[in-house]
Amino acid sequence: MKYRQEHNIIRACTIHMQTEKTKTIVIREWSDCDIVAQCFVFLLAGFETCALRMCFTAQEMMKYEDVQQKLYEGVQQVDIDSDGKELTYEAIMGTKYLDQVVSEV
Repeated sequence: MKYRQEHNIIRACTIHMQTEKTKTIVIREWSDCDIVAQCFVFLLAGFETCALRMCFTAQEMMKYEDVQQKLYEGVQQVDIDSDGKELTYEAIMGTKYLDQVVSEV
């Protein structure tokens, strides 16, 4: 925070939005402790929802082996289509059945 203020560094991030001052009024003065607490809440909230979704997905795939096999084959096809290159986020997100499984869970 101090380094950003001293060097006039502006980033499009949560910390900047929380400490940004408008032209007319100060939205809120945040202490370092306040910002750390907010970051912790964001981390915890994001972690819990992702962890729960992964647990429910794993449970459903364990229960329905046909879904697990079809999903595995879809991801394996993406790997084959990549011709040995590293899998990218975009390639995995292009797996329609994966999207359907996650959306269903």
